[in-house]
Amino acid sequence: MWKEYGEGYETCPSVKEFVDADLVSTYSLNDIEKYLLNSQELAATSSYPDAFTGEIMFGSDTYITDGVWLWLNNLPYYIKKYNVAIPKSFLEHIKNNNYIPVEEWTGDFQSLDFP
Repeated sequence: MWKEYGEGYETCPSVKEFVDADLVSTYSLNDIEKYLLNSQELAATSSYPDAFTGEIMFGSDTYITDGVWLWLNNLPYYIKKYNVAIPKSFLEHIKNNNYIPVEEWTGDFQSLDFP
């Protein structure tokens, strides 16, 4: 969640704080994208506007988890389009799982870390 989403998100970090083209250039983008999009979907919501342009994005956004982290399905879009870096501990977690998400997670939603 980014503070750029508007009212109700003021306490969230700015997406601009996470832009790091040098770090993103070291990513195995295809592997990370597959991991992020193939983990378990938890819930869907109406789509958020693009945090950089404010442009309305069509469709819906889905909350996804690997049992430890929680993210929106638009995260790969921000990584690829705007060089938004994920936290290093999240990246290490993905690498430690060999870019393979868990098959099924049955834990507590509120115990998850949100990058």
